[in-house]
Amino acid sequence: MDFEKLDDYTIRFTFHAPNPSFPMVNLGHEYAFWSDNALPRHYLEQFHINYNDNVQADAEAAGHEFWYQLYGEKRSSDNNIEVPRTCPFTPETESPEGVSYVRNPYYWMADAEGNQLAYFDGIYLDRMEDSTVMEAKMLAGELDFMSAWQGTQVPNFQTYKENEEAGNYRTLAWKSGLGAHMLFQFNMNYEDDVWRELFSDKRWRQALSVGINREEINEVVFFGLGTPAQLTAHVTSRAYNPEFAEAWAQYDPDLANEMLDEIGLEWDADHNLRLLSDGRPIQIVYDSHSESPIQEMVFGYWRDLGIQVDFKTITRQLLRPKIQGNQEMMSDWGGDEVMDTLLLRRPKWFAPIYGDESTWGPMWGLWYNTDGQEGWEPPEEIRQLYEWHDQYMITDDVEYANLILASQAENIWTIGTVADGPSLLLVNEDMRNIPDVHFYVWDNLCGYEMYPEAYYFDR
Repeated sequence: MDFEKLDDYTIRFTFHAPNPSFPMVNLGHEYAFWSDNALPRHYLEQFHINYNDNVQADAEAAGHEFWYQLYGEKRSSDNNIEVPRTCPFTPETESPEGVSYVRNPYYWMADAEGNQLAYFDGIYLDRMEDSTVMEAKMLAGELDFMSAWQGTQVPNFQTYKENEEAGNYRTLAWKSGLGAHMLFQFNMNYEDDVWRELFSDKRWRQALSVGINREEINEVVFFGLGTPAQLTAHVTSRAYNPEFAEAWAQYDPDLANEMLDEIGLEWDADHNLRLLSDGRPIQIVYDSHSESPIQEMVFGYWRDLGIQVDFKTITRQLLRPKIQGNQEMMSDWGGDEVMDTLLLRRPKWFAPIYGDESTWGPMWGLWYNTDGQEGWEPPEEIRQLYEWHDQYMITDDVEYANLILASQAENIWTIGTVADGPSLLLVNEDMRNIPDVHFYVWDNLCGYEMYPEAYYFDR
């Protein structure tokens, strides 16, 4: 990409190859233009070695060892309230208890009548370590807004509804926009030869998929408001195919047991656990960054098949190097990036990625990321996924997406559970311009495209 300044208000991006997703993914979405990727030079150059000969001394005085640590601290708009911004609100004060924001006079948008947005004079973000405390304050009418990212829980839906009048709020049940509220992957690059061979057998993944009672998960966890489905493109996507959503998604424990028998996974003497080809019991241990009742239910179904799965929760900061170091046997995550905004814009669920969100082929993902300089060269079937992905990126031709999703439907590279369950928002009764029905997912920045800077109070 070439980047050219035409005048004080105009820039031109010129690509050396087609990049049809750029306007939507890189400009419309924050996928690449993150909050600290376009910041003013006049402020940042005072912290950079090329423009300030004394910056190393300044860094040491601030408690840093190297100048670039100070630079990184100062350029972070999430941590430094002094960074000039062009977004609707800018932070005014910050403390362990919360952050106060005021309307930014340099925000560039106005409404149809010429009124500069945002409508709110300011926002106060209340910091609480426990989401249950936040829920209690919301129900008592002490907060104006709470979403799934702040800790609303679907099982508490009835409680939220019963307290609406007392708390002066309304409960909105948006769709999650997820292709799976919890998905599971097995590491086909795992260092142990026996485990790797098993995980690479598609019959293993197909069997465990049909061993899941998705209808029961939907009823128990989501009050029947989700959609039991295999992981594939979102139902709103141009690439959605109902046959892909139904692939190996029926609950059929008899078929699952037949397929596990066919693989050769015999039961132990007590008919308690199945055994690997070398006689070890099938006991899978992995780490997760989150905990969900879906895990408990899925692992219960698999336990009935003779498969023991245990996990512990750790922070994402600790999980990332373990996944990238090829140390995890399997992984779980939430199935975002399945709407057309982000679908197949990077390898993830449907082709191996080198990152903490996906574990089914981290060494293949590293090979892809480094043009074959690192990692493991994948087999032809996986290289084909990458080729289809690359063609989709430069052509935007949905046929390549169809090929990748058909491969997922056959091979079940990633096991899905329930799609598009409810995502609850608790909103002050007097707040307006918030739609009653929408999607709350990373693919649409959780409703950012609905212009939250135009929210206002009707009092």
